Amino acid sequence: MADSPAASKPPLAIAVHADAYSRVHYALVLAATAAAMGRRATLFFAGTAVRALLPDGWRELPGAEEDDDRQEAGTVGFEELRDACRDLGVQVIACEADLRISRVPAARLDPVWGASVAGAASFLAAGDRGQLLFI
Repeated sequence: MADSPAASKPPLAIAVHADAYSRVHYALVLAATAAAMGRRATLFFAGTAVRALLPDGWRELPGAEEDDDRQEAGTVGFEELRDACRDLGVQVIACEADLRISRVPAARLDPVWGASVAGAASFLAAGDRGQLLFI
């Protein structure tokens, strides 16, 4: 049986640590682009960035008002990127430790993300033999 196209390309694993809208948005851009190019992509939300995984949590990120400007300029907004990542099969992981530190129960995560809860080892395994980015 032949390998899938994604299996023959190096995976991309992105640790999203900063809670600034522009950084989280760009992490989504990179993940969606990699997935569209046939690469396996993983987003690992850690630190204060885990708040972006809450229902409408991205709207609370510093700089979230940029979303309207992006859409008015004809570029993709946050929710469209989030949905593209989901539809393209991007794996989303919420850092278990940072959810605990933030006192955010996993049950509060917005199901639209399809996020799993795991630790750094899972993130590193997802990026094994590929590219790791820290945003």
